[in-house]
Amino acid sequence: MDVEYEDGNLLVDLFEVIARWLAIRDPILERWRGGLKPVNPMSYNDIQKIGTAGCSDLLSRTRKVKRQLKRLSDTLRELSTVVRAASDAVCANHNAVSNMCGLLSLPSELLSQIFQFVVDGTGDPVWANPTRSKAAVTLSHVSQYFRNTALSCAPLWSNICGSPEMAQLCLSQSEEALLDVAVTVGWSSNPVPKPYDMAFEQFITDALPQSKRWRSLDVHYKPKVWMFSEGTDVRQALSELDVRSLVSLCIRNDDEHLRFEDYHEFRHWNTPNLRHLIAIQYFPLALPNIANLTSLDVTLKPGQISLTSVHQEISRMENLESLSLKMGMGQPHNNDQLESFQTVELPKVRCLKIGMETQWPNWIDIYKSFFSSMSFPGAVDMHVKLYGTFRKIDDDNRPAFLSLVSEMESIIQHGMRFPRVEHFCLEVSGVNVGTSHTECFLGDQQGEIFVLVPLGIFPAVKHFTLSSNGILCAYPTEDPVTEENYRIPTLNTITVRISEMAAWGAASLIQKILSAQEERGDREEFRELVVINSDQETDAQDYIPKKVYTGDAAFEWYERRLSELDDAYFID
Repeated sequence: MDVEYEDGNLLVDLFEVIARWLAIRDPILERWRGGLKPVNPMSYNDIQKIGTAGCSDLLSRTRKVKRQLKRLSDTLRELSTVVRAASDAVCANHNAVSNMCGLLSLPSELLSQIFQFVVDGTGDPVWANPTRSKAAVTLSHVSQYFRNTALSCAPLWSNICGSPEMAQLCLSQSEEALLDVAVTVGWSSNPVPKPYDMAFEQFITDALPQSKRWRSLDVHYKPKVWMFSEGTDVRQALSELDVRSLVSLCIRNDDEHLRFEDYHEFRHWNTPNLRHLIAIQYFPLALPNIANLTSLDVTLKPGQISLTSVHQEISRMENLESLSLKMGMGQPHNNDQLESFQTVELPKVRCLKIGMETQWPNWIDIYKSFFSSMSFPGAVDMHVKLYGTFRKIDDDNRPAFLSLVSEMESIIQHGMRFPRVEHFCLEVSGVNVGTSHTECFLGDQQGEIFVLVPLGIFPAVKHFTLSSNGILCAYPTEDPVTEENYRIPTLNTITVRISEMAAWGAASLIQKILSAQEERGDREEFRELVVINSDQETDAQDYIPKKVYTGDAAFEWYERRLSELDDAYFID
């Protein structure tokens, strides 16, 4: 049916305009022109030539053309919007169908491996967490094919944690797959027989009979959690477990009163396959087969657990490849005498991480003895993290400060222990500093951090990373015996992750490093300087403001920073 309008048939005009446009790329029909070009402007002289009558006729024809073009324009614009939306929808549907058709052609065995990658990722070791169970359930609800594949993939349901219902579902679907178990330990709310006994989540009683299949176990002790459970029976059952398949063990203790320290059920276990141990505010002393560990991550506070005992356990770990030690701030007074530790060498450790909060002086001496007794001749990556609280002194005109010099000296004392370190990362920060956009940051953004940078005692180091959120006052260390400066090694790369306030101090340190390198004739060995503005980093890490300076640009960067007082734009 034709659509009639005042000035003609819109449908006919539309067809003719589109045909003319496709043919000669001109949308104005000849019958609209009348010998003129209504879309082109006319001069005053041209209007005088056609006279009053001609001008009136021209206005009449151009008015008609204007209405016709307006109708066409509105119609085509509306059509274009609808067609674009339909096109986008068709493209999205096409891509979805194409992907689904591709999935349909995949063998169920390959689809199962994809599901396991989605749920477990590539992490090693794999730990239990509620997100994994939710991901498995989501995959099983996509389609019947997905559901059949997911339910037939036993490893997909190896995550045992969270609600009793979800744990029971996973246990029933996991068949003979190795299990990852996470359990919370609290206090029993039962009035009898022991009102203050330990209590465990209810699903653990269903998981205990399957202990032969446990691949990882995450035990989290939360003293403020109360449960209705018979903890005594569970503890007895735990001490008798068969956990020969256990590869990873994590024990986290949130109790400041050390009520969890008498939890010794682990010492009865036989764990020949145990390779990974994470111990936070707790250490499973006398754990069998601990010598087989390849990775150890320990977080302690001074006085919480005997350092001598921990040292003895570490000395047994001849196969250790990754070691992480984090020392929190202990009590100001220590009644123990300065302990001596037997020398131990851990030649297979390649990745070494040491974290330390500011310590009381009496603990510094103990840590010096503790760390100096251990050597790591095979370490390639070294990461030191030092942190504490910015403090003000009596003079209010002076900025807050944080000294981490003693902490660094207690960790790194001589170069013979790190002959092969190639990557050295130093992170120094004040914990009472937020981002530069928060009120709490503005109060302490002038905080000074004093630290020694022991690059010289790593003779093989090639890559240096520095991170700081305060005004950096960094100095090269001196040899503790000869009191002479170490020779700063030749670096290939430097990476600094700093706030605005740390720019000048970082530039000063980089100047010392690169100037010494240039004086030795090794300027060309340095490849790049990477500068990251930590003030502008987002929590989601979707944007990382950084710039890479290569060659001469790296030397020019620190020269500009040292000559400018305003470092607001230190990435230039």
